Amino acid sequence: MIETHWQQDEVTVFSKTHPQLRLTAFYAENEKPYSYSNITMLPKPFSLLLKELKTDVEKYCNYSFSTVLLNLYRHGKDSNGWHSDDEKELVNNPVITLLSFGAERMFHLKHKYKPELKTKITLQHGSLLIIHETTQHFRKH
Repeated sequence: MIETHWQQDEVTVFSKTHPQLRLTAFYAENEKPYSYSNITMLPKPFSLLLKELKTDVEKYCNYSFSTVLLNLYRHGKDSNGWHSDDEKELVNNPVITLLSFGAERMFHLKHKYKPELKTKITLQHGSLLIIHETTQHFRKH
């Protein structure tokens, strides 16, 4: 069993502060922090298992990654609000991969300017979803 450095941060929505509805862990090949929603995460070094998973995903999608943000959704009430991965630390057109383990979950995607354009993707245990480049400009998930 590997040890994961899970944390539960707080988010402020409409001037009210709440515990984030999931646990997160941030790992990287560098020491650069990652910030989103007024939360700044400091990276831990990759474990051997995370390095192996990263290498496998990189071979499959022919893209190199330097960081991983783990999300632990403990039950059906844990979630993440609508967002695009467009933080300043990311490159202009980031490629984001989602590797899903555990219970099946729905991944929701909607257009930023045409909210009627939306879709759901079922992520089963072992699913790999690749969100390419300009998707972050036009869609939220």
